[in-house]
Amino acid sequence: MSISMPCVAMRKEQVRTSVSIVPLPFSYRAALIILFVGSGLIPAMNFLNLRWSLGIPGIITDRATLLVCLPAFCIGIKDYLNYGGFAKSPPIVFTLVWIAATVLWVDPTERGRSLVCVVTLLVTIPICAFVRATDAFGKSARYFGISFLCGMIAVQLSSPVFVGRWGDFAVGDQVVMNSNEIGFICAIVAILIYAAWQEGFAASQKSSSHPWIFPAVCGTTACAFAAMTVSRSAGASLAVASFGIWFHHARRSVGMIIMTPILIGMLGVGIFTLGIADHWLERLNDSDTSTLNGRTEIWDAIAAVQRRLGLNCVWGLGCAGIDKALGEELGGVVHPIDGIQRMHSHNMYLELAVELGLVGIFLVGTLSISMLRAAMALGRRDNTPWRSLLLLCIAVFSAAGVPTKVGCFPAIGALVLAALSPATRRSADVDRRLSPHFKVGSRHAQRENYIRLRECR
Repeated sequence: MSISMPCVAMRKEQVRTSVSIVPLPFSYRAALIILFVGSGLIPAMNFLNLRWSLGIPGIITDRATLLVCLPAFCIGIKDYLNYGGFAKSPPIVFTLVWIAATVLWVDPTERGRSLVCVVTLLVTIPICAFVRATDAFGKSARYFGISFLCGMIAVQLSSPVFVGRWGDFAVGDQVVMNSNEIGFICAIVAILIYAAWQEGFAASQKSSSHPWIFPAVCGTTACAFAAMTVSRSAGASLAVASFGIWFHHARRSVGMIIMTPILIGMLGVGIFTLGIADHWLERLNDSDTSTLNGRTEIWDAIAAVQRRLGLNCVWGLGCAGIDKALGEELGGVVHPIDGIQRMHSHNMYLELAVELGLVGIFLVGTLSISMLRAAMALGRRDNTPWRSLLLLCIAVFSAAGVPTKVGCFPAIGALVLAALSPATRRSADVDRRLSPHFKVGSRHAQRENYIRLRECR
């Protein structure tokens, strides 16, 4: 049977588009690896540097968060207007502009810390564009998650000394890592690994052709580390996220409902195997639970700080200015370099309210609503709940004031912003821009060409 000329042309096009996507240029791949692998290793780097006496200079360890962002930041700047996605929406732009403006009236002794905080927030915007321009969300999430877990395994193998809970690692008299921060990153990594698996599953369109064992092992390891920190915020966020994922799959699979008792039994066995059951019971039955281990006393002192400083509730105290004010009010940890007493507020919502004022509260509230709407809209489109669960996890930990203190925040922030933006799927135009000799279409174009070819037959 003869075939018409359009169909012959379509078959030739199908031959070209059936080739796998050409790898990104070296500069893009190197920037991606430096950013997300480096960010994942940052939590363990400071501890291992002191524990094993690696001799890494302090200027590198103290500013490693920004140093690993530099290549991706430089590449992402030129992609911002085309691939900024949610990162160029008005709520986030106005919020970041206001946070940067508060540096002008913050305490002069805190201006350096304030500038570092602002720069850390601002670099996430071009990085989000970089991730979207390369359509590398899943790959970036895997890089970050696997490198972080490898770093935690290396820390555990070094037989660390921890103060109180696992994660409060100390070298000599210096506490290098914090259990709440480790619990937060573990919870984020678990959800990101699930998100990367979901993205790969949707792209393959076949459950049998997409591996699930390795993501399951990585996700279980992240949950195990989070459980070892005995962080109530980590436990609450992971419990809600696990229920949301289970409910999403149980509605479509009877097998998931049948496996529920097995999964609960495996969870119980895992808790007793890790030897943390008694620690969790002690943590939940703590006699100081009513005051959340003294946190409510810190929150009550914020009102006294406002009265003592005569704080303007409209403009706020300025970015990163609350720690010193609380340290002067209650006493705190003396910084070894400048000798200033500082105390963490342990609540990101109160921290933002005091530092950014009523204007900042309005902008941050608008941004939060926009993020939630974007997550729900994309979740309905893709039929996946992980974006909303990711925001819920961040919201739970924000009540403990954790996200602002995490060293690898730019990588996490860029992934969150990229997740709230529609996937680019690297159209042919993007592919040609990244590699001048590349003529292969996107996966979506491959599927459409295959369908049209079958119609020609």
